[in-house]
Amino acid sequence: MKPTAQIALVLLMGVLGCDGSGEEAGPTAPPSPSGPAPSVEVTLGFGDAPLEGTLFLTPPPGSENWRYSVDLDGDGTPDHEGILGLRIGFRYRFAQAGIHSIRTVLRGPDEHRQDVESLVIVNDQGPLRIIAANRVQPLDPMWVSFEGITTSSAGDAIYVANYSGGSLHRLDPTTLSVTGVIEEMSYSIEGLVVSPLDSFLFATYKYTHVAVVDLHDFEIERFQERAGVGGFFIHGIDERRALLGGGNQLSHVDMRNGAVLDVFRAPGDDFTYTWHFDVTSDGGRAAVIVRGEHSAIHIVDPAIMESLGTVPLGPMEYPQLVAFDPSGTRLYVMGNTEEGEALFVAYHLATGTILRSLRLGRSYCSGYCVANPTATIRSGRYVAFEWNGGAYFIDTELDLPRYATQLPGSNVGFSVSASPIEDVFYFLRSDGLIQKLTIDD
Repeated sequence: MKPTAQIALVLLMGVLGCDGSGEEAGPTAPPSPSGPAPSVEVTLGFGDAPLEGTLFLTPPPGSENWRYSVDLDGDGTPDHEGILGLRIGFRYRFAQAGIHSIRTVLRGPDEHRQDVESLVIVNDQGPLRIIAANRVQPLDPMWVSFEGITTSSAGDAIYVANYSGGSLHRLDPTTLSVTGVIEEMSYSIEGLVVSPLDSFLFATYKYTHVAVVDLHDFEIERFQERAGVGGFFIHGIDERRALLGGGNQLSHVDMRNGAVLDVFRAPGDDFTYTWHFDVTSDGGRAAVIVRGEHSAIHIVDPAIMESLGTVPLGPMEYPQLVAFDPSGTRLYVMGNTEEGEALFVAYHLATGTILRSLRLGRSYCSGYCVANPTATIRSGRYVAFEWNGGAYFIDTELDLPRYATQLPGSNVGFSVSASPIEDVFYFLRSDGLIQKLTIDD
């Protein structure tokens, strides 16, 4: 028989299902699945329209022959089905703003079924509405870099600081007009916070300084030049004490005399270098980003300044910003992977598990992502994260970013605060522009 005829016979036998002996071959049973479940990952989970990415199914070592079906458009009908051998990817594309669902069903040993929903959110800036704006004029136009912002506990005043010019400005929350200025706050002023009873404003500086402003007279009461603390971030405990961190140790400080009452040291550390931190509304716990050979987030008891445990971050290597949800049961984190992708993670404190993980594309927290970079709206529905010259708004019902904005202007930094009496955010741009924003949804 000629070779070409042999080939034709083999192909024919394959089509007819024969085994070469003239007998009809029975159906071949598919291989049985074994090993651990494959991972499901989307390469981009949030962005402007059209949002395009890839859903990857990846079998870990020892995983074989898991069945999969993937519904890319949420219509209930699988777009792809098969048996997983090597890592495989499927492209998705969404042009309509809103929340989109990609559903993956995995079937493993002993009829085990695993359903995975991957949410992809296409940004919609329509609900974001700026209701007031004003530019705070620097005392010297050669020295302009506004960073710190905070509101009074009563909601009747906003305070902003010019890092380069060393000034503190008081603003009317309705008109955003300036109602008072302290010129001699000194260079490198960073984080601001008002004490719970509105008696004092506490300020921390980039370089081991702290200051106290008497808000009844709107005058500097104390400027401590050698407090041995300082940093980017500050949280007021009462009318006298505050927590300071960022670029230094997390320190419990008596702001009236500059005395360091206690410091946080991670287990095994003599000195623990911290970054951003947040405190629950009841003051019972703090979440602190620790920088070192390996970045981590510690949950800290502020009363004794000791670690209660650490937070798993999945692929996030460099956490940048943290915020508790209003109930204090979940922690929101934004940071970067080792490859430079921005990543959002929602962590459930009681169970110690990651609730949500969403990739945001390749971007870093900008150089201005420092003083007052997060805030929670009065209703508790949204938490704003300053990021790369704009903001992500975390929906606390979804535990995911719902909206994002690049506020008008060049790619400069923003600090953020929120009103305690109405559902608005205040954004301070580094050139002095302040904007009042609400979400109409």
